[in-house]
Amino acid sequence: DDPVHGAQEGRFFHGYYGHYCYLPLDIFAGEHLLCARLRPANRDASAGALEEVARIVAPLRTAWPAVRIILRADSGFCRDGLMTWCETHGVDYVFGLAKNARLIALIEEELAEAAAQCTTTGRPARVFAERTYQTLDSWSCARRVVAKAEQLTAPTDDGEGKRNPRFVVTSLPMAHADARTLYEDVYCARGEMENQIKEQQLMLFADRTSAATLRANQLRLYYSSVAYVLLATLRRLGLTGTALARAQCTTIRLTLLKIGARIRIPVRKVWIALASGCPHAALFGRSTPPCADVNAARLRPRDAPRPGHPGPPRDPVVANPAENHATGRCHGLVRDRSGRAEGQNTPRFRRFRITDAFARDATRQSRTLVRNPG
Repeated sequence: DDPVHGAQEGRFFHGYYGHYCYLPLDIFAGEHLLCARLRPANRDASAGALEEVARIVAPLRTAWPAVRIILRADSGFCRDGLMTWCETHGVDYVFGLAKNARLIALIEEELAEAAAQCTTTGRPARVFAERTYQTLDSWSCARRVVAKAEQLTAPTDDGEGKRNPRFVVTSLPMAHADARTLYEDVYCARGEMENQIKEQQLMLFADRTSAATLRANQLRLYYSSVAYVLLATLRRLGLTGTALARAQCTTIRLTLLKIGARIRIPVRKVWIALASGCPHAALFGRSTPPCADVNAARLRPRDAPRPGHPGPPRDPVVANPAENHATGRCHGLVRDRSGRAEGQNTPRFRRFRITDAFARDATRQSRTLVRNPG
């Protein structure tokens, strides 16, 4: 949830959280943020999830037709419409399933076994089981349900102790993962996604939604999301092998970005001058070459055709910079090691364009976030 403390458009009181809030919808693939959608709090927890999942899956299928996609979420997204769509489009799912009396009755034997183990060892015990289950009227078909029968405290004469039964519904067959593996290794890994959400919301200020309108607050969420994409890309491409290779976004921000520096932008490069006493100058220097030089920063003639593309017709290039400026052409001088501009004494000089894989990778991810909220 995203608590709000004013009269923002779309804010409502949520009984589960106990305050006025928004309900953001975040979709991650590992550390890659694919969706950041701000929703009013008077909606179902799964509202809009089907549309966003369909939007994300389509380009993934186009790029990797044979890749296996597994959708993992908590019980708030366990809805027949979303599960049916996944089954129809070849997307596997692992969703939490809210417990009820019918489900608990199906695993009474496993609960008794877990209680006996807990009494014998004096430690919490868990037993896993599988069932085929269908709701009375909300599901269109029966589905595989994995149950965890857990006994946290031993039963006493006055009661049955503390039990913790949990349920998961999935489309994955038993051959892919048994009950224990599916729950502990596949479903419980969802906790890492929760860490990603907290990293964006708490460390990159995604919860600053104090604008009056919902669209303005959605824009603020986009800003925070793009900041997360940029820092995650920097961590993955530029900080590999450093002390910040697994650092959180706030550590990267305070170490490498929230520092005093002098920035100079000439034609071809961005020069960043740090103070001689900066304690992280060496780390800053190690992080920039992989982003700017190793992964890309390739010089290519501006009019050179791309592979498979004939390219635009070449216009005559003149050597007079004043005429270039007057005609609206954008040209650059490629300098050799001596510092002399190549083409200064010749009637022509090359035009160039700098392409940066780091920027392209971050831009490609950020574009998946932006969707017309109207």
